[in-house]
Amino acid sequence: MSADIPALYRIAMGNETARIPIAFSTDVAEVKTWTYIFVPYCTQNMHIGSCNTTYVNSKTGERALIRHNGAANVKSVMDWVYDNFPQPDSLAFIGCSAGASGIPFWTSLASTH
Repeated sequence: MSADIPALYRIAMGNETARIPIAFSTDVAEVKTWTYIFVPYCTQNMHIGSCNTTYVNSKTGERALIRHNGAANVKSVMDWVYDNFPQPDSLAFIGCSAGASGIPFWTSLASTH
């Protein structure tokens, strides 16, 4: 539910209320009733990655496998959106910092859906 988004955003952003998008922190009627879908930036690939990479700590030699699956994460969300809202009036993609870098990519794909 959209009313839960501010709380989820605060949890994901470490309770940094200054970074909450204006639509979550105001009573702007135009966006207050929108449905928000929060996709956390979690695999460090701007929501467009699709690979598994093993990283090695140069100091300790410790290895870590990271699954960069941002593209699959967002594709799954977009499939859900179109399954539940077959003809949405509009879509708005927003993001902060590197989390916003994939927006042009996904906006272009959404326009061809």
